Amino acid sequence: MNISFRILSVALLAALLWSCGESPRNLSRAQVEELARIPDAYPGLAYINMQQLRESPLFPTVRDSLDVALHGGTGYRDLVDHTGLDPVRDTDALYLAFHLQEGPGERGFLVVATGSFDPERLAAYAREKAHDRPVEEGVYRDVTLFYPGGDGDEAAFAAVDAGHLIAGDRISVEAWIDRFRDGGENAGERLDALGAMAFPNGMWLRMDVAETVAHRLPMLPEALGLGTTVLAGVHQMSISADLLEGLHMRGEGRFADDEQAQLFHDALKGMFAAARLSMSNDREMVDLLRQIDVRQDAASVSMEVDYSADAVRRLMERGRMARHQF
Repeated sequence: MNISFRILSVALLAALLWSCGESPRNLSRAQVEELARIPDAYPGLAYINMQQLRESPLFPTVRDSLDVALHGGTGYRDLVDHTGLDPVRDTDALYLAFHLQEGPGERGFLVVATGSFDPERLAAYAREKAHDRPVEEGVYRDVTLFYPGGDGDEAAFAAVDAGHLIAGDRISVEAWIDRFRDGGENAGERLDALGAMAFPNGMWLRMDVAETVAHRLPMLPEALGLGTTVLAGVHQMSISADLLEGLHMRGEGRFADDEQAQLFHDALKGMFAAARLSMSNDREMVDLLRQIDVRQDAASVSMEVDYSADAVRRLMERGRMARHQF
């Protein structure tokens, strides 16, 4: 059982690294406005439509898992009790920008949450916690910033208004505030690429990885079973997903050349074949693996996953049981 779930987890992780724009839909106006405020320097971007997630038939199952994870920490319970903020309930969307490796000028990150918040209560909570740890306070362009590690800390947090919470490294937070105050910059090329995803309004991840994948490969367990040579040719990876009626994912990986793409395609197909063979007595798991479609087109490899809501619930329940056993 444990081996089966490890293999399927690798398969789904691979799916989470690829996105295909087979049925492009436009980004919403709110997404365009928010993405225009995010600095351009980040090779990694991600988006989660929390409002759509709450409307999904899978949300009760997801919420149970989140409650177990979040409420296990006293900090989360304390935040809810003192501010009335429930991130799962009150957040409409999350935008994340990040670097894929740590190096000079590449340690930054930015998280932007949109929704319905109470800036005054959050600020009061941050000031109260300043008695327990070195939280310093400052102001940048009329926005109150909190520095969890003191004024010299690289990290900053702010409740900008009733609709925005931001956190990240200090430079990125201030750059976001500049764009928020002055108007977002033209990000047409980036928006075109994101809007071409199959599910740009659901959740997605896009990464330019050509310069960083080699650095990260030694940190991956056995290169996810695919081999370092195969993964080293990846230049760009992205994924988009929709959860309104089950789990529907479309992905694409772009490689250095056709040969690298072919190597990855063959390795991935071989891994799925081996997984089906190892789980031949588990018909449900074999059927789930058969529904993952992998194709190559020149220097790109695409992946499609379509699971019903019932199939995802069963898979999540089996995963939960497997975690309890091991």
